[in-house]
Amino acid sequence: MEKRLMMFFVGLFLSLGTALAQTEISGTVVSSSDGQPVVGASILVSGTQTGTVTDIDGKFRLSAPAGAKLVISYVGMTTKTVTASNNMKVTLNADDKNLDEVVVVTLMANLVLHLRFIFVVWVHWLRMLTSLFILLMVLHLKVILPS
Repeated sequence: MEKRLMMFFVGLFLSLGTALAQTEISGTVVSSSDGQPVVGASILVSGTQTGTVTDIDGKFRLSAPAGAKLVISYVGMTTKTVTASNNMKVTLNADDKNLDEVVVVTLMANLVLHLRFIFVVWVHWLRMLTSLFILLMVLHLKVILPS
């Protein structure tokens, strides 16, 4: 019984030590082009599933081990890895290459939708023309071969 109780306390102290090693990290993410806050940027503690997003003022707050690496990313901007510190300011640069890829994918999707629409309309008209052709053949036969 004493051995189990001792193991319980050792486990408790180790868990408590791990919990206390976490520190509160806060900061702001801004854009390099205009210095404006980046709303909705993802902040992830590297190697974990702990993370958060920036608020409307570009501010964030999360618990992380001291000296942890933070991965900050946002659509249209380059991903940046920084060492965590309190009241940090992270500047993200615009990534034009990714935006070009998004535009190309969007244009291709629109092209596919338009081509599908054209194909559907073409098939519809083809069916109507076929029906009209059959109707004309029947009428032509009735004129040639009266009953």
